[in-house]
Amino acid sequence: MTSVAGVLFAVYELPEDGAPLWQEVQNIKVDDRGNFTVFVGSTTKEGIPAEFFAKGKTYWLGKQLLLPGEIEQPRIRLVRPPVGARLRRP
Repeated sequence: MTSVAGVLFAVYELPEDGAPLWQEVQNIKVDDRGNFTVFVGSTTKEGIPAEFFAKGKTYWLGKQLLLPGEIEQPRIRLVRPPVGARLRRP
């Protein structure tokens, strides 16, 4: 598939189940291998809430291609950027 597709990104407190604490939909370009690059949180000025990167807390990022029959992919753990790291916005 080489096209533009809607993807739902959501942040959760748990690695499985539970309601999302935050979510957004982005239209992304997918290459012929199914790969894509995206800046999660770039659809709003605020981005992903900073508390999701607080020390001592663990949050999980889910993603789901918005096509018939697609389900949420296994969630990945959000990690804090290294101390002193500068994050760039697109």
